[in-house]
Amino acid sequence: MLDEATSALDVSVQDTIIKLLVKLQREKGITYIFICHDMALVSMFSHRIAVMYLGNMMEKLDGDKLIEAHHPYTRALLKAIFSTDQEKNQYIEILPGDIPSPLDMPTGCPFQNRCQYCQRLCQQQKPEFREIVDNHFVACHYPLNDKISA
Repeated sequence: MLDEATSALDVSVQDTIIKLLVKLQREKGITYIFICHDMALVSMFSHRIAVMYLGNMMEKLDGDKLIEAHHPYTRALLKAIFSTDQEKNQYIEILPGDIPSPLDMPTGCPFQNRCQYCQRLCQQQKPEFREIVDNHFVACHYPLNDKISA
């Protein structure tokens, strides 16, 4: 289990560590639980990705399908990826609202006060974790037939 194992490291050192982890994974058949907020880093070597918010599973999908993420929190994490290719004046969207206290969680969806798609149902009922396509699970009331834009 690696919890924010590369967060305080220089990008070049992160790259070296990730390459070493991938090599060990391939050679030894090792499975990692890699906890990290950097979705670009996670997507480099993860076969399955589980996105959690305040201890709640929000989305689970194959690593190579991350670009097809549905949950608004996962999409926000993806928008937070910095790229050397991004435009100089590109707006970086910040999630509104405050993170609720884990000791006093709101009724309903834990992400409701930061979600731009929050509806009355989100405030009243915690969404079920359900499969929307093969091997892709989401806990969200937002209409699943509408694509959330990145």
